[in-house]
Amino acid sequence: MKLRKASWWLISLTLILSIFLTACTGGNTSEDPKETAGDDGKKEEEATGPQQGGDLIIGSTGSPTVFNPLYSTDTASSNIEGFIFDGLVSSDTEFNPTMSMAESIDISEDGLTFTAKLKKGIKWHDGEEFTADDVVFTFSIPKDPDYNGERGSAFEAMESVTKVDDYTVEFKLSKKDASFYPVSLSYFILPEHILKDVPVAELGEHEFNTKKPVGTGPFKFVEWKDGEYVKVEAFDDYFQGRPYLDTLTYKIVPDMDAMIAQIQAGDIHFAAGVPGTDIETVKSFPGVKVESGLGLSYTYLGYNQKNDLFKDKKVRQAITHAIDREAIVSSVMNGDGKVAHVPESPLSFAYNDDVPVFGYDVDKAKELLAEAGWEDTDGDGILDKDGKKFSFTVKTNQGNKVREDIVVVLQEQLKEVGIEAKPEIVEWSAS
Repeated sequence: MKLRKASWWLISLTLILSIFLTACTGGNTSEDPKETAGDDGKKEEEATGPQQGGDLIIGSTGSPTVFNPLYSTDTASSNIEGFIFDGLVSSDTEFNPTMSMAESIDISEDGLTFTAKLKKGIKWHDGEEFTADDVVFTFSIPKDPDYNGERGSAFEAMESVTKVDDYTVEFKLSKKDASFYPVSLSYFILPEHILKDVPVAELGEHEFNTKKPVGTGPFKFVEWKDGEYVKVEAFDDYFQGRPYLDTLTYKIVPDMDAMIAQIQAGDIHFAAGVPGTDIETVKSFPGVKVESGLGLSYTYLGYNQKNDLFKDKKVRQAITHAIDREAIVSSVMNGDGKVAHVPESPLSFAYNDDVPVFGYDVDKAKELLAEAGWEDTDGDGILDKDGKKFSFTVKTNQGNKVREDIVVVLQEQLKEVGIEAKPEIVEWSAS
């Protein structure tokens, strides 16, 4: 079952477990700052504060597919795009919307017109200047009839985007859209001067996306060795100031076992999503610091509504009721997670838990399936309707142990209501 046009109700585990190595910041880590500090403590402050230089190695079990924010759909690609590109709007440390490449954004009283004033002097990685032409070009792509990416829904309410002058852009909406400011305006901007002559129908396959991405972000693309790593380097002319790091390497590993082994060996400096069952092991590694808490991401089961099995809302609700998410948090996440009922983390400004809750209720699941016309006519334990078995494949990506374990639990739990779910673990490019 492809994870597209997802119903977001099912599994939302908002835990991120991040791992830091204390030796990532560069400089001489063997030197004791207290021994070199003067009476005023200035040298101690210099020794313990951020240090210029170094290469940060981030581990990932997911491999990127494309570096174009209007076409990428996987986490690994999005993570790397965040180093290379910038949007008009970003978020602060408390996850509230804040200005990035926009100086200001004015919203009309009726909520249908957004006027963005752009910051001046921002440079693309090739030295060209960022202007309103880039914004208009980028926001026009998902409205083009030839656009074949997956991001069109973020721009559905946008009726037009117009250049007022070199540093002013006006967006017109056909209806009010609460997500336009924090979501749509945060999409990364693409360089008009590089891509303007590429037909939109061909843009998703253009070499820019894999070999020559150019952005305005803090790091410039250097190299992508498929299945091994992606390397980026600091952009000296970044409009928010040069990063402390010289380079950043996004290292791809086959699975979490390999990730943990490389963390122990010091070959990976940062990793997220370590399973709760492995945390105590990782904590025992010298020089490793483990941070845990709620994050902005979540794991979910997405219903492919092009599949006839999932077109009936009662069926989707039944599956949701049939899955014990609390048990998944307890068994798979070792208790280090939280069930969510909305597609937002409690850390987000947009979080609102005042919504209908589809709790674990096997009897309700069976009732809804019966109302939808599904019954076990031949006694084999699998529901059927009009000669078709209620059987489908649940795909997830190889290397993510939590997701791999979750799909097995889903198989067991759905079997209780007469549904056959067949787990399939696939590589990122096939998922």
